[in-house]
Amino acid sequence: MSSLSNLGQHGQHGQHGQHGQHGQHGQHGQHGQHGQHGQHGQHGQHAGSAGSPFLSSALALSAEGLLGYSDGDGTPPGAGIPEDDVIARLEAMAPASRTAVMDTALSGLFAYETSADGNTHTVRAGGISVSLPTPGNDYLKDHQLKYLRSEMDLRGDRLPEILQQIGDLLSFYGSQVKLDGEGRRWTMEVLGLVYRAVVKPEQYLKYLCNVPRPIDFTPKVQPIIQTPSHSSYPSGHATEAFVFATILVILHRKGKAPAGTRVVPDILRELVRHGANPDAAERDVQMLFSLAARIANNRTVAGVHFPIDSADGALLGLGMALALADKLFGEGITLDIQGFDETWNGAFEYDDWRAKTRDQADLSDPDDAVTPDADTSADRNAAMLRAIGDRALSEWR
Repeated sequence: MSSLSNLGQHGQHGQHGQHGQHGQHGQHGQHGQHGQHGQHGQHGQHAGSAGSPFLSSALALSAEGLLGYSDGDGTPPGAGIPEDDVIARLEAMAPASRTAVMDTALSGLFAYETSADGNTHTVRAGGISVSLPTPGNDYLKDHQLKYLRSEMDLRGDRLPEILQQIGDLLSFYGSQVKLDGEGRRWTMEVLGLVYRAVVKPEQYLKYLCNVPRPIDFTPKVQPIIQTPSHSSYPSGHATEAFVFATILVILHRKGKAPAGTRVVPDILRELVRHGANPDAAERDVQMLFSLAARIANNRTVAGVHFPIDSADGALLGLGMALALADKLFGEGITLDIQGFDETWNGAFEYDDWRAKTRDQADLSDPDDAVTPDADTSADRNAAMLRAIGDRALSEWR
């Protein structure tokens, strides 16, 4: 994610060009841990210092001086980790290698379809499908652009959030639930895994939809951060925020439930239910999703997204998170989620989105959508993902 060190230089928009670049979002998954993942130079790190020609020469001299006869007998320490001890095998790997293995286990999860008219693009995974009808320019100009003007009035209040959320979403979730690299180390691994799993489909859908940004319609938008170069629709921040919220809600609820309890149907019911006096558990669900909606709406306040980008991005994030929850936690569910298809008229407000999502995702009775647990015993990758999910859940019990 982009550094915030240049934010003091507001006159230099050339430096602000880093702020909207999703290519730098790699820190979203594991703030504080994943910073090391891309540094292959660590492969040359020895126990006490970095690798160097001098150190290699010294090690060679030491080995020659100590070398005795060896017939190769014996078992090296640490060898022979049992095949089914997935977590031990992963923990024995360097962070970059572990990330590559985990990502490979999820590769190919999402598939894509485009309607005959080329307007609607669908992403599928397991029993989940999310169909996004591309909004047209006339709709954006006549029914969406006006809401950017009303949201501009929030810029003074929201500026610190907007700037920090360019490159950091998890710190905001960490203000609601405990997130750290020690006690919830595997939770952080899961959040990094799901982030990396969804960012590519998210960007591919942007490529397919190819929707102009607000500033492309009028300079009066005057964004307060650099407008990203890729498609406005669907919103990447909305997608990622709702992925994180959904996964955290599942961990929070499932970690405290008896083993084998399904929690997704209740979460979905509470997500779309309207009524007075929600109980404490439901308020916890709503807090995390409310945060996701605020993060999404901040992008409209900043002037870089239309409300429809967030409304459908939130549906996309919810759907992809549920597909990942099937792999990680055995929470299989079948949902056909439909985008709003130019019917969204208004700012992106969480309660409004909740009320309308019941129909968009056909959530009249989530229990009807439950699917049986898949047998992962014969599938090495599936078994790995369930082991990772189970280890993360153990941190919430």
